[in-house]
Amino acid sequence: MISCSSTPRMESRAIRSDMKKKAEFLAKNSRDIPRLKDQRLGKTGYYYILSNTGRIIYHPQEALIGLSFFETPLVKKITSRKEGCIRQFLEGMDKTVIFVPIDDMNYLCFSINTQELLDKNGQDCENLD
Repeated sequence: MISCSSTPRMESRAIRSDMKKKAEFLAKNSRDIPRLKDQRLGKTGYYYILSNTGRIIYHPQEALIGLSFFETPLVKKITSRKEGCIRQFLEGMDKTVIFVPIDDMNYLCFSINTQELLDKNGQDCENLD
């Protein structure tokens, strides 16, 4: 008997809906931000928080906290669109970043390998050139 197991695939819309709830909670409970470290989806999905000035407020890789990425194309898209989904190739991987506002100054972002999503070619995801 041969058995195969795979990571369940998720829909970006379901993730975004859950993120909106998390963002509302974090807007009122900022002390709970470090708890994001334990909240992962799939094998590669993780959350981080980005300010409207491009500074990393929270990231599971603590060395990135406080760094500014304002001049990068991804951060420029996030701060101009406010909410959405962007696909980019990063470090040889096809990544999807879903983002929603927490408040007027911060965004909750979720990064995952695109292969883990059911809707890899989601209509609302913009490709980052």
